[in-house]
Amino acid sequence: MAASLPAELLCRIFSAAEKHAYRDEVQSVLSFEERTRAESVSKHWRAALRSQPGAFSSLSLSARSMNMWGRQPSAQEAAAAEARALARLAALTARKPAVGTIELDLSEAEPSSQLAAAYMAAIEALLSRQGGSSTLSFTLSSTAPAAPYLVKAAPFASFQGLHIECRGLGGQHIMLLPSAALPRLPHVRRMTVQSYVRTAISLSLPMPRLESIQVFELEEELGPISADLVAISRPPARRGAPPPPPPFPALTCLELNAVQMKLDCSAMPALADARLTLVFPEAQFKVDNPSVLTALTSLDLTATTVFNDALLGEMGPGEVADTAVHSNCFSRLLGGLPPGGLRSLTINIAEPLNTPLKRALRQLSGLTALKLHCGEEDEAASEGAEEGAEEGAEEGAEEGEEGRVLRYRGPTVDCKWLDGMTALQELEVGTPACLANPAALGRLPALRALRCYSTNAMPAVVQHLSGLTRLELGSTSAMELADEEAILAALAALPALRRLVLGRATYARGTDAAALEAACKEYQDALQALAGHLPAGCEVEAEAPRAGHRWSW
Repeated sequence: MAASLPAELLCRIFSAAEKHAYRDEVQSVLSFEERTRAESVSKHWRAALRSQPGAFSSLSLSARSMNMWGRQPSAQEAAAAEARALARLAALTARKPAVGTIELDLSEAEPSSQLAAAYMAAIEALLSRQGGSSTLSFTLSSTAPAAPYLVKAAPFASFQGLHIECRGLGGQHIMLLPSAALPRLPHVRRMTVQSYVRTAISLSLPMPRLESIQVFELEEELGPISADLVAISRPPARRGAPPPPPPFPALTCLELNAVQMKLDCSAMPALADARLTLVFPEAQFKVDNPSVLTALTSLDLTATTVFNDALLGEMGPGEVADTAVHSNCFSRLLGGLPPGGLRSLTINIAEPLNTPLKRALRQLSGLTALKLHCGEEDEAASEGAEEGAEEGAEEGAEEGEEGRVLRYRGPTVDCKWLDGMTALQELEVGTPACLANPAALGRLPALRALRCYSTNAMPAVVQHLSGLTRLELGSTSAMELADEEAILAALAALPALRRLVLGRATYARGTDAAALEAACKEYQDALQALAGHLPAGCEVEAEAPRAGHRWSW
């Protein structure tokens, strides 16, 4: 009878049985854990459970936390919890359902030998399915407990993803190094690391099919948590033996967020896309052998700081030292890249480009897309520029010197050193006001697109871009632009302009339909006004007004 019931009804029955047995909250989605628990308390549905092993996007093997009752359990309670976990793992090992992500929490007390053996048997059973692809996800306080499970999983072709989550006390080390028991992970294609504590990560374990490595930042209220160190290197050569091959020959995508980075580029010669975020004020950046990165076409270099607004608010007077992001440390990497290979470059730092960085950029003659964000424009400076007054800019400079975050201080990019980038097609800057000597942009024959977030000094820049076909203004709406006569006159002088993109959303002055209708009419009027000033054939892309928000205090 059970086998003939609809699957949705069976799901509800199993969930209800589980709730009755354990008296705690569970997800309404029927997981393998719920099925096995329901089986232990409702014998009438065993036939249905056996006939429908199911497939799961994720599945946790871990025994329930020893502190699940909010107190230290007694020996009898702990033994009962382990017995239930062993029964569930035995059922899982027998059925071998398809699982996308196999989760195992090893961050608490070390499991007993019997439970560890059950974990290994379950991992082996789940990975033995033919034609599948699974990710092993470990929650760890160090990598030592995970080593036996990696050894067990390594031979299986379905073991193609590795995720590591670091918890516990700070100062942990995640070390994936070659050993006699684990010389390589032959089938892993993707690896991710996320840390809830300050962690050092060292990678040299050969993974010949690895395609991507990602080390994420964790956002917290009082500042982000980033890895203390990420080191990627080649395994050491044995005495008298030739150097070992690169451990990551197929790696094409690298995304790192850390305070310190030590990267040996010869360990990943096929790298094509890299996104590196350094966290200041303690950042260190060391890179070796960048000349081997002949396949690198896209590079994103960002400098950030741990001192966000919430953390600064917690500090008392005199506690905050100079937290400006002095981040011109990317020149060694850029200067060592093969000329002509890189196509897309993003630089997001908090001060003007220094001489070594400018020199390194000049040799990147193959760039087709360049994004430069050199300092955050201060509000006072922005308002002063819009009004044509210099006082606001001076106030912005003083505020930046007082501490916390380095602010925009005027022109930071001299367009003259872009002369050699004859292939450049797209340029993105925070504001046109940061560009010095904009006439040099007219000597870039391929430049067709300009993106910026404000309109400061826009007429002085676009007058040199007669071949511009696309202009994006990220913080401007149609209504605001329709009132800017000087900018409209400059846009009318761009005969090749075919698309104007306005990124700022506008809101109605109320939440009712009448307010939204009035805002839409104002929006349409602004578009018509813009059309009368733009070159023939130019289209405007802008967001329609949204309903206003009703704020309650």
